Amino acid sequence: MRHRALMFFLSFMAALLWLGLVAFMHRRPPDSVNQAIFLVIWGAAIACTVTPLSFALNKRLNPLSGKAQELTRAIRQGLLVGILAMTLMALRFLRLLNLLTAVLLTLIVLMVEILAYLRSR
Repeated sequence: MRHRALMFFLSFMAALLWLGLVAFMHRRPPDSVNQAIFLVIWGAAIACTVTPLSFALNKRLNPLSGKAQELTRAIRQGLLVGILAMTLMALRFLRLLNLLTAVLLTLIVLMVEILAYLRSR
């Protein structure tokens, strides 16, 4: 029950962060400080959105693992995706993002997740 309440809270926070991001984009000019604030809100919104989805998928696809392990894995995956989204958007702001860079960073995040999963087994 505690995990369900946490997932509802994260979903609520994700909705608030997405609304805040839309409001922030319409009210502030795109200077460097506001871009940094945007990246923080963007990464938090992505992480709060992905964590409940990851928790539900992990619970559905691997019902034999323990509750604490499911929650830890979901939070780790949410944070990794949030950090990846922030990094890709920052590279886009700097005009350094291309397809090769995006694929390599995504593969690095995927390898980190696979290593963390194998270590926890």
